[in-house]
Amino acid sequence: MREQGIALIIESKSNATGQALAQRMVAEIGNRSQTLRTGVGQTTNDKSLRRVYDEALEAAMIGGQFSGMPVTCFWELGLLDWLYRLPADVLAANPYLAKIEALAEHDRKNNSDLARTLAAYLDYNGALAEAASALSVHRNTMLYRLGRIESILGVDLRNVSQRLNLHVAVKAYYLRATQTTKLSSASL
Repeated sequence: MREQGIALIIESKSNATGQALAQRMVAEIGNRSQTLRTGVGQTTNDKSLRRVYDEALEAAMIGGQFSGMPVTCFWELGLLDWLYRLPADVLAANPYLAKIEALAEHDRKNNSDLARTLAAYLDYNGALAEAASALSVHRNTMLYRLGRIESILGVDLRNVSQRLNLHVAVKAYYLRATQTTKLSSASL
């Protein structure tokens, strides 16, 4: 048992079997009043249990931050795994991450929600109606906020390269928050 939850190690013959078992387990023991996050590591033939455990833990932490689903599999993380493993000095040198940090600071000072607005806009691939719905705001509010974001950051959200870089930076920003939470709770 860990401070943040329970570690349960179950043997399975394939990734798909492990994923299905985790989903069934969450459905059985899930509680609507509490969030249950489950990470699934990759199956292995070399008996490296520690690696599989670390993968499952990483999947649970990252999945809890991004997917909103109770079960996240390590092999589905893709880019998020790479970002999670990047050294802090590499991330700190990224100008797009600096823009996201500046936007988050603007939100803190002005009690606004522009960073989350940008994240939703990018997550919904620029689909205004869907992003607005996810944030429970009117489409015109979304347009206004996007204009503010472009002005504050000095970016053009119609530029594919800038959108891609901002999207990756948003993910890196929220992953850093996940890692900071992990570090602070581990030191308790």
